[in-house]
Amino acid sequence: MNRASAVLLILFSLLPAACGSESSEPRLAAVAPNEFPRPGVDPVQTDAGGVPVNAATAQRIFSRGGKTYVPADLSRVELDLVIDNSTQETIGTARIIFTVPQEGYPYLLLNAPVISSSLDGATISSTLVSDFEDRNSLLSLDQAASPGREHILEISYSLGTEEVGYRSGGVGLVTAMADISSGNFFEDYGPASFEDDQFKLTLDLSLKGVSNPHRVFTNGALTNLGSFSWRIEFPEYYNSSSFYLHVTDKTFTIRELSYRGLTKTIPITVYSEDSSGAVSAAAELPGLFAELERDYGPFLHDRFVAYISGSGGMEHAGATITSVSALGHELLHSWFGRGVMPVGGRAGWIDEAVASWRDYDYFRSPVPSNRVSVRLDNESIFERFTPFAAYASGRSLMSELDSMFLSSTGGMKPLLAGFFEAYRGRVIGTAELEAYLEAATGTDLGPIFQEYVYGSQAAGKLPGTEEPGTEDRGRHPPALTQEDIEALR
Repeated sequence: MNRASAVLLILFSLLPAACGSESSEPRLAAVAPNEFPRPGVDPVQTDAGGVPVNAATAQRIFSRGGKTYVPADLSRVELDLVIDNSTQETIGTARIIFTVPQEGYPYLLLNAPVISSSLDGATISSTLVSDFEDRNSLLSLDQAASPGREHILEISYSLGTEEVGYRSGGVGLVTAMADISSGNFFEDYGPASFEDDQFKLTLDLSLKGVSNPHRVFTNGALTNLGSFSWRIEFPEYYNSSSFYLHVTDKTFTIRELSYRGLTKTIPITVYSEDSSGAVSAAAELPGLFAELERDYGPFLHDRFVAYISGSGGMEHAGATITSVSALGHELLHSWFGRGVMPVGGRAGWIDEAVASWRDYDYFRSPVPSNRVSVRLDNESIFERFTPFAAYASGRSLMSELDSMFLSSTGGMKPLLAGFFEAYRGRVIGTAELEAYLEAATGTDLGPIFQEYVYGSQAAGKLPGTEEPGTEDRGRHPPALTQEDIEALR
């Protein structure tokens, strides 16, 4: 028997358990919200000093050259960012409160030249190292830290012209990120961590040497301090892909409205250089909010901000840079992606699979499937990029599961709504989704996930690992280029 035939038999064997042999009303097994632990802080796990241990962060401990490197588990970051147009310099000064899972040299993420740093009041130096899979450049402190207490890192750094634009009378900075291929993350702008690490960020932003009026667009709570100064407070459930900030003196068409949601009134800001884009997006958003709250539950975030750029597409927590055509896709990510947040690139397929399935009108595929094996989750704890196959293969998996669970639960949408309720504001991995679906349906999904998420082929390049340019991303626009970002800010 060949592999494809074996998979067909596996899927056929699961159908009775998933759908039942008799017609009945759809039924979703009771799974209480927050019943499952998240892969971050397990409340029963503490270090020797009684400080909670982030289990996913602890997996990133590694040794190299006789040193043990330990990830800094951030809890609070207080960041002062000063953009000086007269000297064309941008200096960030951060106060970072963190713990470590064990004794070792702490590391975090920051893609900017360090000017000075101190740990717990003592001046230290830092070094760039690669993780043991050589996937990321890490900023390691040259002073060991101990578990069981909070440490304070104070660090100053500079940003270059790739991150900040300087022009006559004004400046521009936008945290335009991308998690596909060779994208960029928040560490291009400030200190950050991996996606499993949620932390509160308070950002004080000041402009010098400017004369034009400026405006700040953000998904944080904004306070105007006067004299070209603002404070932005981001919630503590945010992680490194959540933050959105755009300070600019450019002229935009701005539409501000509010949507009366299921549990609260949601303020919405839409802006664009193209007036028709802003007007069209503002007209579409009430209907999109109604649809997504009906399908998946109350909107999690405090506000929604959309920069209608005509290109690009990146989700933040209640914010996006996108086109009108992809607006629904990016708004859905405020539920899946930045509402229920992937633990890293290895789980990034989940939210793109859901969003892409919606893009194609929630089509339903027959089961069993005859697709080839595909790798959506490569299980690397250092992977940060979502695989290209998340779109086409991910939506196919969602549509097949929808068929499997149609008669027992009403399909995948009720299951996804329950999953969102259980994990809203939390970080998840593939294992959490699989466990939730199995508990809610009484179905063993191990064989399906092995074939269509982890990839069962023993050798050879699996679909999902294609080179850029060969992928099928459906209706999702390509990520912003550096040239795009410079034009947008």
